[in-house]
Amino acid sequence: MIGAPAAGEGSLRYSHTQIGWWMLGILGVSAVVALAAIRAAAVRAGGVPPVLVGGVLVILVVAIGLFSSLNVRVTEQSVVW
Repeated sequence: MIGAPAAGEGSLRYSHTQIGWWMLGILGVSAVVALAAIRAAAVRAGGVPPVLVGGVLVILVVAIGLFSSLNVRVTEQSVVW
């Protein structure tokens, strides 16, 4: 079962949140590289379009928000992650 346990599903037996430090580091470095590419593209006119690199930056920031941690909860009736 994925998602929050329904009301009355049982008492909480176990809960743990794990932070993906490697994921945060890799995506953070990628975001810094994307920002540097935007700056470089703005300085010289034949480079990568800033809109394209900005789109990549937005995707990286969303990925950081979505995949930076994992929460696991075990109740009497379900396992939720």
